Amino acid sequence: MTREPSGVPSWALARPRLEFPAWRPQRHATGSMAAVNGPRFHHHIAGPMKHLILVAALLQLSLASAHAQPNAYMRPRHATLTLAAGHSTWDLSGTGTSILLAARADRPLGVLWLLGEGSLATFRAEEQSGDNTYIIPEIQLQVQIPRAVAPYLGVGAGAIRRVAGPAGRRGDLTTTAAAGLRLWGVMPRGVLRAEFRIRGIGQEFTGSAFEITGGIGWSF
Repeated sequence: MTREPSGVPSWALARPRLEFPAWRPQRHATGSMAAVNGPRFHHHIAGPMKHLILVAALLQLSLASAHAQPNAYMRPRHATLTLAAGHSTWDLSGTGTSILLAARADRPLGVLWLLGEGSLATFRAEEQSGDNTYIIPEIQLQVQIPRAVAPYLGVGAGAIRRVAGPAGRRGDLTTTAAAGLRLWGVMPRGVLRAEFRIRGIGQEFTGSAFEITGGIGWSF
C-alpha cells in the first residue's frame, strides 16, 4: 500500500464520490409546484384539501344567512296583507275538522320586533244541529325576531260569530295564542307565512279550536 506525501492512502483518493440528484421544483400546468425527483405529496392531500375548502365555503354561507339583515319591507312604515288557508279542528256542538280561510293585516308598532295584527277568518262546521258558518274577527299582539326568516309568537282576542245555519246567530268571546314563521325575500315585497293557532271559545272556554294555516302576503 502506498501513501501520498499528504499521508492519505491512494485507495481513498481513488474512491468514487456519491452524487444525489438535486431536488428541483417544477411548475405544472395547474400552476402548482411539485418536485421532479422527490415524493409528490400533493397527490395525497389534494382530495382532503378540496373537501376542507368546500366545508369552509358552506360554513361561511351559513354564517352569512344567520346574520342576514332584515328585509327592506320589514321597516316600521310598511303594512302587510296576508291571505291564508288551512284547517280548523274544532270542539263546538260536536267535534270535527273544517277548511278555514283568513285575511290578516299586520304592521310593526314603531319597532320591528313588535307587531299589531287584525284578522278575519271563516269556516263552516258540521255540528249536531247542522251545518253552521262562523266568522272570527280578532286582533293580536305579536313579537318576532326581525330577520329574513322571522319566527313569532302572538296572543289576542276577538269574537266568534255564527252567521248562518239552523242553530241561528250567536256570538262568543274568543282568545288565541299563536306561533308562526314569516319568510321574506322569496319575491319582491312578498312574504310566505305558516302558523299554528290555539283558540278558546266562550268566557269559560266551553269550546275550542286548533288551527293550522299557510299563506302569502304583500307589503305596501
